[in-house]
This record gives sequence, structure tokens and C-alpha cells, in this order.
Amino acid sequence: MVYSCFWGLTFLSLVPKATASELQNWKSSINADAVAIVFAGAYANNPASMFGHTFLRFFKRAKQNQRPGGDLLTYTAGYLAATDPNDSAPVYAYKGLTGGYAGVYDVGPFYLNVGLYNNAEARDLWEYTINLSPQEVDLLLTKLWELQHRSSRPYYFFTQNCAYGLLSLLESARPDLDLTSHLHGFVLPLDTLRVLQSHGLLETESPRFRSSVRRRLNEKIERMSLSQRMYFEQALGELSATQNSRDPLVLDALIDYWTYRNYKEKTFLPLNEKSLYEATLMARSQTLGDSVVSENELKLKSAGPPHLGHLTSWISLGAFQFQQSKDNTKLFQGMVSARLGAHSLIAPADGYDDFAAIEYLGLDWGPEKRFLFASIYSLQEFNWAMKRFSWRVFADINTEGAPHLIGGFGLSFGGFYLMPQMQVLGQELDAGYEVGVKKHWRSWIFWTYFLSVSHQLGFEWGFFSTVNAGWVGQIKNAPGTSFSSVSYRWYL
Repeated sequence: MVYSCFWGLTFLSLVPKATASELQNWKSSINADAVAIVFAGAYANNPASMFGHTFLRFFKRAKQNQRPGGDLLTYTAGYLAATDPNDSAPVYAYKGLTGGYAGVYDVGPFYLNVGLYNNAEARDLWEYTINLSPQEVDLLLTKLWELQHRSSRPYYFFTQNCAYGLLSLLESARPDLDLTSHLHGFVLPLDTLRVLQSHGLLETESPRFRSSVRRRLNEKIERMSLSQRMYFEQALGELSATQNSRDPLVLDALIDYWTYRNYKEKTFLPLNEKSLYEATLMARSQTLGDSVVSENELKLKSAGPPHLGHLTSWISLGAFQFQQSKDNTKLFQGMVSARLGAHSLIAPADGYDDFAAIEYLGLDWGPEKRFLFASIYSLQEFNWAMKRFSWRVFADINTEGAPHLIGGFGLSFGGFYLMPQMQVLGQELDAGYEVGVKKHWRSWIFWTYFLSVSHQLGFEWGFFSTVNAGWVGQIKNAPGTSFSSVSYRWYL
């Protein structure tokens, strides 16, 4: 049986069967008087995962910081869909949207989640303690035991999903707690944190951070000299280079890489890669020194705790100016836009990783009048260790009923990206490219070119969290034509 959460989780587990086992024995094995909620951040090439995934971790307060790694032996609980691995993608989507899968509560050791999220999917983990008394945690465990063995209800990807399931479970810890009655429409894993925070249940002063293997590896590569990087790339494919290496920074980076690959392949590495992995571990055991990168350093370089992120729906009001230099035409007009779910390229970056942007189900009424299905950018930095490529998808339909579908595929380096792209649905088949620069100060500069449509040069800024401004100029088919706009955005 495959358990799946739509926002980027898939793993194998056996559905526990209800037996006559004693509840107290089960609670003793969990051995917890406190509970935390863990948020798994975005992972590369899956922009939908930026809205995260959440699960609970149970622990003993007195043992929380006794020894490094002790938390790996604690237990976690998540609410997941029991999917069928034989379902095709259309069947999977249909069942997930219509409640065709059963939702179940899965309990397992924390180290399995660390292996899945931190290593296989290379996602950061943020952990917040939930303000519940030991007695309330005990009541929560009693309800979890009951639901784990005897409960199954329809699972809906967008509504009664992993986030909703955890909130409804947490309600059982305190009879007067109401966390779900106000949830209507889409429920995102990020909403779990916001709901708990609004009820004073989330300890937000110092959330625990566990960096992903991707973040640790990238930090080590950034610290390498040119010669070290060349040797690192050589050792990825040559056994003798690995065996002869005595550089702790290079070896530790190799261990991060092979750890990622080993989890990604579910420990079934090809024989040549397995030999390289074992040789790396042997060489490291014979090498003194370290290349320790502290979690605090990596935490400071992250986007920050997810509870600080902006809300995921918005509406904006503004104005634009159309100008054509050929006949000195100027036109001023109001504009309105809305998105049901969004983190755009110029949105506030706090709490969100900066390698992806997604906007879906929206309306624009201004220079362009359209219904937006989705606009997605995946701008993962390319390096020779984790060969991640960038891509984009754009789909909309204008007020005249003409649909557009654009796809692109390319590379990103240091905030700069180059992406050949093609319009595969629209008035005519077209091809071109997009070049852009996306930096942390919430600016985006882009140049798009299509063979038969137009050249466009444009840039956008976001500032004061809610004010956006932009300019786009047409260069080919309508020379001297430009649009300037300014808008105010409310996050809902």
C-alpha cells in the first residue's frame, strides 16, 4: 500500500491492523509527554511542494536535548492517502480530487521521515513545539491509537488532506478546541501552522531546524576552491580519485552526495556507485580534520521559518499606462488581479525557498484579460553534483476564448536563468527563449523572444511587502509599445 500526500510525499508503509494489543503498551512504546509539528519545506523540481507537508513528532521533554541524534528514535504521526501504486496519473488525480482514496493515520519512527525528507527529497525540516500539557498529549495519543486502527475516511488532495487530518486530530486533545470549522475550500500544509499559531498553540520563538542534504552539500561546494571542486567532480566518477583523497571538505561533500543518491535509489545503488560510496566512507575514516557546517549557519542562510511566510492567496488593485511612441498614444486604465494560490517571483521571500514560483487559478483584468490556470517556474541552481534543470509552464485562456500553453526547459546559475521555450497551444505554434535574473531583493528582469510574436523586455519590483511595480516593452511586432503598472496586493 502506498501512502501519499498530494503536496509532495510518497512512501511505502503497511496499514496497521487492529488487534487486541493493550493501549497502554502502545503508549509506553511511544513514551511521550509532548508533541511538535514538523514542516517539510520545498524540494527541487516540484514547485507545488513549496506549500510543504506537515506531520507530528512525539517526544519526552526531559530527553529532548540529552544527546545528538536522540530525536531520531522518537515517533511521528501523519495523515496520508492510501493510494494504489498501479493507478495511472489521470486515475490518481481523479481519485485524489473526488475522495477515491482512503485517508489513514500512519505512525512510525522519526528517522524514516528524516531519511525521506532530508535525504531522499532534500527538504529542510522545521519543528515547532505545540503548547499541550502532558495530559492533553496522552489524550491525543489515545485518539490517534483509535484512528490508526479503526478509522478510514475519504482523502481529498485540496481539502480534507494531510493538513486537515492533523488539525482534526489535534482537536481531540482539548474538548473546547476548534481548529477546522472555519476551513473552507483549499487547505494547505502551511495553514496548519497558521491555524495553530492563531490559537496560541505554536511555540514560534525558536523553531528547531534540520537542514536538507542538498543545503549541506551546496554549502560545502561553495566553500571549495577551484582545485577542490575539480577534484570533487573527478571523485564522483573515479574510484582511484576517491581512494586517494584526504581532503575532509571534499570527502564530506562526497558523503552528502552519496547519501542523497543512496536514499534516492532506496539503497539499491548501481554497483559502480556503491563502490564509490564505500570508498568514500573508507577514505573519510582515514582522514583527520573536519568540515563542520553548523546548523545555525545553514539556518541563517535559509529562507527563514515557514510561519513567517505570506498568505497564499491574494487580490491586487492598481493602474497601468499603455503608451505607443509611434503616434504618441497614451491610455490610463485600472487593473485588478487575484490568485487562489501563489508565491510569485517578486513575492516576499521570508519563509519560502527562492528556487521556485507558482501561481494558480487566477484572474487578470488589465493589460491582459485572462483566466490563469497556472504559472510555474522551477529555478533550481545547477551544479555538477545534483544536476537540476530549470523549467516553466504557463497556461491561461483569454476573454476571447483563446487558450495558451507555454513550456520551457533550461539552466539557472546564481540567480540568472536561460530557458528555451515553446508555445504548444494558442493561435499558432511558436518557439523562442526567455532570459531572466531573479535576485533576493525582490526584483525580476526578463527578456522573452518568440519567432513570430514579439520580443519583450520587462522588469518587476516588489517592495513594502505589498506594493508591486513593473514595466514591459514590446520590441518586434509593435515597436515602441510599452506597459507600465503599479498595484497594491492584499494577501488573504
